[in-house]
Amino acid sequence: MTFPLPLDLTHPEVCADPYPVYRWYRENSPVHRVEPPQADGVPRYLVTRWSDVEAGLKNPVLKRSVHRSSLWNQPLENVPPALQAYARVTREWPLFRDPPHHAPARRLVNRVLDEPGHSAILETILRQTLDDLAARKTFDAAEDFARRVALQLNLAMLGLDNHGWQEFGAHLQSVSLGFGNHFDQQRLEQASAAMETLENWITEAAGEAGARTKPAPFLERLLSMQTRGIIQSAPQLAATAILFIQAGQDTTSALMANGILTLLRHPAVVQRLIAEPDFAPPVLEEILRFETPVQLTTWHASVPLEIRGVPIQPGEGVSFLLGAANRDPEAFENPDDFDPTQRRTRTAAFGFGPHTCPGADFGREIAATSLSAFFRRFPHARLASETVTWKPLATFRSVGPLEVTV
Repeated sequence: MTFPLPLDLTHPEVCADPYPVYRWYRENSPVHRVEPPQADGVPRYLVTRWSDVEAGLKNPVLKRSVHRSSLWNQPLENVPPALQAYARVTREWPLFRDPPHHAPARRLVNRVLDEPGHSAILETILRQTLDDLAARKTFDAAEDFARRVALQLNLAMLGLDNHGWQEFGAHLQSVSLGFGNHFDQQRLEQASAAMETLENWITEAAGEAGARTKPAPFLERLLSMQTRGIIQSAPQLAATAILFIQAGQDTTSALMANGILTLLRHPAVVQRLIAEPDFAPPVLEEILRFETPVQLTTWHASVPLEIRGVPIQPGEGVSFLLGAANRDPEAFENPDDFDPTQRRTRTAAFGFGPHTCPGADFGREIAATSLSAFFRRFPHARLASETVTWKPLATFRSVGPLEVTV
């Protein structure tokens, strides 16, 4: 690698292996101004050190967006028609709200996740998926296992299991591409169209919920909250449901796919994981740190501030690189080694402060259960090729395709 490469996670060399690039910026430009500014004209800084990431995400003067023209700050009727669904849905999400307005949205998520009721559903999905894959011998573990399991679980939990997981995944992929680190009008419009389709699916499922012989756990809980006035409208119900869908698909499937790749490269860890079920939680925590599925999150200064002596002006953006923080030697001994035996007690993978991912524990449990099931069923799995590609996404780091022979 020739430095400095741009800290653009869609750049081919950076996408293939961002960690040497992160190291260079941590050591030489830990708070780095991006030039030129984004297409929307907003200057932006990239932050790579653990201490700055942790402190920054806990700093209340950093907001999701302080620009009046943003999709979340202007009246909905002023948003262009092609972006209406995107704005309508995401402004209900706690991720896109600032204190104190994000707290009610976060409480909705917490209530749904208090008793997920997913165990039997997940067990059935894993059994069916693994049976199908065993008959094929060689398959794409990222798509045919990790993504399939995450998508089918979300479909079943929300009463959408009359839709195919591949079609479902295509809509979610469009939504994911709308969250790039470059402003892209076409991608936003495609994301908005996909949002509208998902809204319609959920509205239909809500209307048909009473006819189901077996309740869909998440949907039934959302409808109950709507009846009690906790959820105040059908659009709010749909938006909350789509948050589960999006988070579950992107983060959980990326975590599982990255975990399979990492474990296939560390067979001794696989053998211990199979022999010791209690070893799964520390393995998962180390996967979260070592190959963080959500690589960055971006906020904006509401007042003048400094990060490591670099002045940030109101309105300017700050992107905190969670993947870089998780490989910072100031926070972790031998950070480029995958070693679950170290029992590392912290990770930046789910953020810090009020916007820590509310579904973190649910995602951990799904991923740990799925990875354990995969390697118990396929203890001798191996990579079909040492050549690995990564999806060209800015926000998420996810391997794919991942050809595995069992």
